Parts: sequence; C-alpha cells; structure tokens
Amino acid sequence: MKKYYVKKYFTNQTSRTVVSDNNLDGAPFKIGDRVTILNNPNNDETFNNQLTFKTGMVVYFEYECGCGQTFPDDPMIGVRFNNGKTEEFWKEEMRLSS
Repeated sequence: MKKYYVKKYFTNQTSRTVVSDNNLDGAPFKIGDRVTILNNPNNDETFNNQLTFKTGMVVYFEYECGCGQTFPDDPMIGVRFNNGKTEEFWKEEMRLSS
C-alpha cells in the first residue's frame, strides 16, 4: 500500500490538513503542473472571476474540507499564482497550460 505525506498547508482562508508535495495515483493533475483557470464552468457562486484565464502552479490536493471531494480523483486543488497567493479550484475549473 502506498503511503502519502500529510501536512498542514496554509491557504489564504484557513489552515487545512491536505495531501501535499506528492503526485498521487489517480489525481487529476500533478504537483508542479502549470494550469490555466477557466471561466467558471460550474457556475460556482464562490468562484473568483478575477482569476479567469490566469496561470498558476498546482501545489496541493485537499480532501477534508467537506465540499464533497473524493480520494484521489476529485480533490480541491491548490493553485499558487505569480503574486504568491494560493486559491482552491475543482478540476473542471482548470486545464493544463500549453
């Protein structure tokens, strides 16, 4: 059985326990992937439209905040932007950057 390193990661909102610093079998992206945020494809009222079409880097996968995540294929995904801020998105809200 594969073991994963779990640690505290501080987002802009709170401190959460997340699976971080690991590429997880079955996860939708890899840690370090460059991604582009899409134009709110889920019509999520909490979506930050100012981040639409911005590019960032995947830094963690979060499975415990109670938003309906499933391990390993449907986490909240932490993306760090060039300004140093980190925000969370669903896999449907981003694509790999070219």
